[in-house]
Amino acid sequence: MLDPEKPREFKAVYCDGRREDTAVTHADALEYAKCAAQAFGINPERHIGEESGPDREVEFDKELAKKDIIGEPGSREKKKQKSAKISK
Repeated sequence: MLDPEKPREFKAVYCDGRREDTAVTHADALEYAKCAAQAFGINPERHIGEESGPDREVEFDKELAKKDIIGEPGSREKKKQKSAKISK
């Protein structure tokens, strides 16, 4: 539980277990967010208002949506087999 009387710690934890104090400034976080947005094809400098549309439009594909819900062919059989083994 958070203790408002105790200052928060922010540490970098390395794979060897070593922990070092570190900090992320607002400027660092903002720069990272802008780079991540650009990597996903979004203009980080855009101004979104009520009149603005989405960054990009994607056509809905009903067949692709069905495949996403059903899964890959044979995947249901594998799930049934696994659950049958667990319940025995």
